[in-house]
Amino acid sequence: MAESHSRTELRRLVDEFGGLARFAREHGGPKYLGLAEAATYRSPLRDCPERFRRLRVMAWRLLPADARAGCASFREFVEKWTGKSFPRSLPASAESSADAILRYLCEAPTDQAPAGEKTEGGFWTVPDIASKFGLTKKQKSALQSRLKRWREQNKGASTWREVRDGEASRRDARFFYSLDAIRGIVDAIPE
Repeated sequence: MAESHSRTELRRLVDEFGGLARFAREHGGPKYLGLAEAATYRSPLRDCPERFRRLRVMAWRLLPADARAGCASFREFVEKWTGKSFPRSLPASAESSADAILRYLCEAPTDQAPAGEKTEGGFWTVPDIASKFGLTKKQKSALQSRLKRWREQNKGASTWREVRDGEASRRDARFFYSLDAIRGIVDAIPE
């Protein structure tokens, strides 16, 4: 039960990191200010570094020992799971943090499921979903099409994730879905 709660909280942190990255990218601030404007301007980003620090601390505390193995800090955890050095900019750092946690959640075994099988509340790739439900190649193709339309309708939702192009090889799965959220789509695929 404790591990399930920890995984739920980590999924919530993925959303928080993603939201922080989007906010930082959207509110970069004005490029040129007059003297009067500069005197009264308060950047909407003024609280972002502290929020990012709090999220990092919270994530490090929630990560189980197997995730922290070989890592002395959250920064090293991100570098280990993304395979890249930790970015310098706040938006890129927040995105990398979210991706590292998501990769851990997708790959790490859980206590509730046999080794190698993901939990119902976890994130799944299309091939994993197809094998779990015994879908044919034609049904798998239909599922991919339906999920593409579903992603377009549910942009920014916490029920699916995309691994950025530079972080996944061409053969790796690019999209991960919450099985709970897409079960209706899978059930609606004709036999």
